[in-house]
Amino acid sequence: MNQVIFLVIAGSIVFYLYIIPLLKKGNSVKTVQDLLEKDVEVTPEGRIRQKNTFRYVIEVWPVNNDTNSNQEKAMVWVNFRNMMNTLGFPYTMLIQSQYLDLKDYAAYYRDQAQSNPYLTPRMVECAEGVADQCMSIEEEKKTRDYSCYIMLHIDPLAESIDAGVQTGNAVFDDLLSKFNKDKKVNDEELIDLAAQMLDEARNEIFGHCEQIGMMYRQLDKAGVYSMNFKTLQKEMTLWSKLDDAVSNQSFTSDLDSITKRALEMEFGQEGKLNG
Repeated sequence: MNQVIFLVIAGSIVFYLYIIPLLKKGNSVKTVQDLLEKDVEVTPEGRIRQKNTFRYVIEVWPVNNDTNSNQEKAMVWVNFRNMMNTLGFPYTMLIQSQYLDLKDYAAYYRDQAQSNPYLTPRMVECAEGVADQCMSIEEEKKTRDYSCYIMLHIDPLAESIDAGVQTGNAVFDDLLSKFNKDKKVNDEELIDLAAQMLDEARNEIFGHCEQIGMMYRQLDKAGVYSMNFKTLQKEMTLWSKLDDAVSNQSFTSDLDSITKRALEMEFGQEGKLNG
């Protein structure tokens, strides 16, 4: 009997330590579509929907405190702390960083200076110095580019909200009080409520940014996809931007071919005459 119990315990340990992790590993994401999930919708103004969760992405730029006095720095910190303590809705703060690759820029800068017939020899020499300085920064690998985001998450059907939990924000609590979990809500009402809550949350973030002196902007559809591209393809974004792919018609089936237009201009009139 004791031997049977021992075997059962040993089998359970093996199952939980090895079998379950192996199954989870087999179900790991393999494509970008799997990671982002195919049911994600992004409206032109940048409202993201994944099932019943709605999001806004706000890009912010850090405050330059280098020239501020100690008192001004303290005020920035106090205002930022107050913003973090008073936000009554779910949010995520994301900071992305990557090394700046200045080799291509330095080479382009040098070529432009050397090929410009209007620059004096002294100006070309100064341009060479700028290019050399960029290359020295590149060799040190100490220069990084930072992107900062505040992502707002709203789920009107969340149990924690519908159970009567107060958010601390009067406008939010008033909106939620009109939403009854037991009431059957259609999709249009759900989107309308989420949009109102997201707009209120966004405006509150904007107000705090104004007090801090922080620059901000809400990302539209193109901005959201660019942020995802930068997150998933960090190394590739050094060489190619999402805007480049759009301008090169990578996402359209009917390409506007320059070669095709050139041939039509050259042979189009002759084709009409032969017809």
